[in-house]
Amino acid sequence: EGTYFQQTTFVLGGVTDPMRLAKAWQYVASQTPVLRSSIVWQAVDEPMQIVHDHVTLPVNLLDWSQYNDKWRTKALQRLLARDRAQGINLSTAPLMRVTLARLPGDEVRVLWTFHHVLLDGWSIFQVLNDVFARYAGAEVPERPPFRDYVEWLQAQDTKPAEDYWTRELGDFTTPTSLPYDRVSDRSSRSAAQVPFSLDEAATDRLYEFAKHHRLTLNTVIQGVWAVLLSRYSGQRDVCFGATVSGRPPDLADGITGILINTLPVRSDVDSAVPVADWLQALQVAQTESRQFEHLSLARLQTCSGVQGPLFDSILVFENYPIDSVHALRITELEAIEATNYSLSATVYPGSQLKIMLGYEQARFDQSTIERLAGHLGVLLEQI
Repeated sequence: EGTYFQQTTFVLGGVTDPMRLAKAWQYVASQTPVLRSSIVWQAVDEPMQIVHDHVTLPVNLLDWSQYNDKWRTKALQRLLARDRAQGINLSTAPLMRVTLARLPGDEVRVLWTFHHVLLDGWSIFQVLNDVFARYAGAEVPERPPFRDYVEWLQAQDTKPAEDYWTRELGDFTTPTSLPYDRVSDRSSRSAAQVPFSLDEAATDRLYEFAKHHRLTLNTVIQGVWAVLLSRYSGQRDVCFGATVSGRPPDLADGITGILINTLPVRSDVDSAVPVADWLQALQVAQTESRQFEHLSLARLQTCSGVQGPLFDSILVFENYPIDSVHALRITELEAIEATNYSLSATVYPGSQLKIMLGYEQARFDQSTIERLAGHLGVLLEQI
């Protein structure tokens, strides 16, 4: 049904030779074990990732340079729809493909399609960095294989993490209700989107507030999301998911793969406590939970008092290092992906803070999500 099927598209300037760019993609796919993998999940006790010796990356080269902007906009929509309909077969490597459409001048429109089982956000930018380095004739860094992370994970003692999460979640019995417009028996997936952004002046004030109180922007947004959920649900004790990078300090930098995890954030929304004090307490709790972030969400779920899913909404913070782009310019970057949660908020920090609200159309009307976005803006302004 297309969950965790990701289409990343952008315009890349500085490309004089699209064929050389295609070869750079193939080179990086050949050098990166996780990009040569497929998944076996049928008739096995537990799913396995199989790394193949060689893969041929499907690269589709198109020429859109003769057409006007209006035509290209429609062509991109058709391409995205066709590509989505094609889907990805998890049992056939590679679980990704690339389309390069030549534009006027030295620009190409890139569509990079892959399954999220391969890569998280940090890794996406590592792969792009490596492709651009190869294209520019620069050295491509040697990165440790994903296998190193799998071995690290298997060596962890899960008992301290299970004890911690049982203390945190054992008495949490009722998932936080969302303002659904209707009930649906479809499995959750947030595919439709409503964008929200703060203007530059409001964004500056928000950053200044965080800096003044020694808070990360992540903590501030988590606090606002907790308050929003509390107001909508009428519950003081709320829980939602937050995506963490999952990159342990004792592991080598630069592993390409999927290391992120989604952890529960449980918060007691107490309006009697001064907001900065409350947010600082939230930040301390988050710092402590990060020591136990390697426990899988499925295992973590069993530490709570909830039967079934622990939360229906998640917060994703997109704040990735893109080292250098080797004289190539990325513009119009967009990532299109559906999660398996009814409601998601993806945060993009910048001179204007942007938040993309993803939602399940079978459960929400667009007007409900637009109202929620409005209330999000009010809370951010109030802070």
